[in-house]
Amino acid sequence: MVKKLVIVLFVCGILYGGSYMGARSVAGRMLGNSAADMGARDITFVYDSIPGIKGKQPMWVFTFTGTKLTGAKNAKIYLSLTGHLIATTPKNLQTIIEQAGKSKEPS
Repeated sequence: MVKKLVIVLFVCGILYGGSYMGARSVAGRMLGNSAADMGARDITFVYDSIPGIKGKQPMWVFTFTGTKLTGAKNAKIYLSLTGHLIATTPKNLQTIIEQAGKSKEPS
């Protein structure tokens, strides 16, 4: 019985770690060169629904405070367990990040 419990816990740990790494990878690709401008980062796993987000599903929430991006002093990225983008706060965060990336490119 203990052996089965250890195996189940090990498999759950692998799934949790894989989900976390997938979510970090998606968030990193989304941020691109603007990652350094995002300020302090906090990553939480939410089991319940979030107000303003459709559906009730567990998700990863990447919260950035004190960003240097114009139009987004604070930002949040909501990702599913499989790494799919659910929503962002502000809603146009992707556009803000792309504009910040373009402003860093040499002319």
